Amino acid sequence: APQSLSLDYFKEQNLTKIPPFGPLPVTVPGAVDGWVKLHEKFGNQSFSSLFQPTIDYARKGHPVSETIAYYLDRSKEVFKEYPNFSEVWVKDGETAGKGDVFKNPRLADTLEIIAEKGRAGFYEGVWELPPNGQGVVALQILNILENFDLKEMGLFSSEYIHLFTEAKKLAFADRAKHYADPAFSEIPIKQLISKSYAKERAALIDKAKAALVDESGIPSGGDTIYLTAADKFGNMVSLIQSNYRGMGSGMVPPGLGFMLQDRGELFSLEEGHANVIEGGKRPFHTIIPAFVTKDGKPFISFGVMGGATQPQAHAQIIINLIDFGYNLQEAGDAPRIVHSGSSQPTDEKMQNGGSLSLEKGFGSKIEEALVDIKSNIKKGYLEDIKLSCLKKGCFLELQRVERTDRHLGTDFHKRVIS
Repeated sequence: APQSLSLDYFKEQNLTKIPPFGPLPVTVPGAVDGWVKLHEKFGNQSFSSLFQPTIDYARKGHPVSETIAYYLDRSKEVFKEYPNFSEVWVKDGETAGKGDVFKNPRLADTLEIIAEKGRAGFYEGVWELPPNGQGVVALQILNILENFDLKEMGLFSSEYIHLFTEAKKLAFADRAKHYADPAFSEIPIKQLISKSYAKERAALIDKAKAALVDESGIPSGGDTIYLTAADKFGNMVSLIQSNYRGMGSGMVPPGLGFMLQDRGELFSLEEGHANVIEGGKRPFHTIIPAFVTKDGKPFISFGVMGGATQPQAHAQIIINLIDFGYNLQEAGDAPRIVHSGSSQPTDEKMQNGGSLSLEKGFGSKIEEALVDIKSNIKKGYLEDIKLSCLKKGCFLELQRVERTDRHLGTDFHKRVIS
């Protein structure tokens, strides 16, 4: 966060939440510094040569894909009043459509400066603030679920889906309370990922009923791209970059051709919270590129997109590989479970158990079984058939989702149909 920004400023402005757009959610960009450090540690080509293909695309243009065209059109109304947005992304009142050739010479100029001058060309004395992550959530979920025989249950069982959802809630309760910048707060990482703590948390799961509220078990003392690449020498890269909120904050530095991110929205405004905003502090971050090692050697480089979906999907991929015996392709293709509505590091509290979404492959029988075990579910179906189960004491919303070409690579990698 900017060094002079503090919780007092938000109190003086009578703000109870950090706004999603404008200058207040902007934090110092860490991506360029990350590129430099990656190159310093692992690079074997000149730093400037890495930028040339992207510079060429920015200056000479490239055809816009369907997904990018869709989100540019959505962003036009959101950012049309923000300075410099139209100069970069709007022509004759419209953003680039599918198949249109889009050019961004301002961004090409900016990238040429970075290619030539490196870190100094972009920062010149700015604080280095690498992103914070939520990767420990995936480890917590896996540790909790080690206390159950998932292999016996199988992926396509209501018991597994229920246990996974409840384990996620428990891990996210810790995420909401403790995940923050470790330079400003003492984070109990060893306890969070310990097997003994996971066993305590697992004992809290009711196999017949969903939890409606969540609470950390340790007292006090989420517009994204993912890419992975490997070479013949065994080097692997797992990388995520994200502006948040689609395109970011709406703040476009004049003449530079890009929009600043708004990751600062992920600070808390609750006094005494580990993630409370403070000058020079890093906000909680959702982006978590991952690796898996086996026998101490690199085994898998993987990651997903979609805010709070990420640690849930990470845990499910590992469960699919280890507990269900899937190969790597099957583990990634298998239908996913996504629970939303847990308490957050940005002050939101779970009050009604949240909502559960299942991908298309699970089938209606599992949905019915989840209702039968009183998982507090309001059920939706592909054909838009609604079933209210409020009289059964159901409070959650269960949605059937399927992956679509246009939305591949966004949020859930799928589109809600119900």
